Amino acid sequence: MSIMTVSVDDSILERILQHKREEVVATRRRLPLREIKERLKDMLSSPPPQRRDFAAALRLPGQVALIAEVKRQSPSRGIIQADFNPAATVQAYQDAGVDAISILTDRRFFGGAPEYLGAARSITNLPLLRKDFIITEYQIYETRMLGADAVLLLAGVLKGNALGEFIGLARSLGMEALVETRTPEEIRQALDSGALIIGINNRDLRTFQVDIGVTADLIKYIDQPGTIVVSESGIKTRADVQQLGNCGVDAVLVGEALMASGDQRQGVARLRGVTALPRKEQCGLEDSRGVAGV
Repeated sequence: MSIMTVSVDDSILERILQHKREEVVATRRRLPLREIKERLKDMLSSPPPQRRDFAAALRLPGQVALIAEVKRQSPSRGIIQADFNPAATVQAYQDAGVDAISILTDRRFFGGAPEYLGAARSITNLPLLRKDFIITEYQIYETRMLGADAVLLLAGVLKGNALGEFIGLARSLGMEALVETRTPEEIRQALDSGALIIGINNRDLRTFQVDIGVTADLIKYIDQPGTIVVSESGIKTRADVQQLGNCGVDAVLVGEALMASGDQRQGVARLRGVTALPRKEQCGLEDSRGVAGV
């Protein structure tokens, strides 16, 4: 079992990771890996599983794709939606025409649950991303068993060969990996590990401070053709999406703004259909200020 983490000096992230280590140990006792593999053997063999291509869903010619997130709470904001109903949220996202859905499954810090992923799979055929703090191979097998089409991996947490191994394992199970980064070094690590989809997190997981300018600063380091770029966190308005589209991002992942909107369908409508421009060598958010219709 591979568990590769980086120490971050009593930050919020380190507290989350410490709890996640304990949680995975308890989960493995209740449902051993051998049982998950047995379930997957049946699931992947008969009948042939339907392929929901997460990467293809994010390639919209000339437009920014939208990954809408099911998220009850966060460490920085607390409760986002008091009358949280994950099934209703998934249905609203599907009705509104999002391109993919992200399901937060961390219980303690984000109010999620692995069961929400399985429930979402029974409602929609849209590609599903499991968003959690993945530190073991066990969680990747579990993710596939729950019906996900992609799994979030944190480049800042998975060190050595672990990131590449986890990407390979996800693909062997019919999933893709969204590799989240925050620095030029993490982007290089992701590219060297074979990542196809790279997320740039505008939120610092050590402090939970947010700045969408982080995407503009870092996108230039993603220099391999065909790599899909996703901007994550802090995206609230159509103007934000347009600014990021002008930088050449392929997709945005939006959670809090949609969950707090009161009407997820209207929230999605405000963020969809934004033009994406070719990726630039240099990108500043001021490039899109004053653009009509944003």
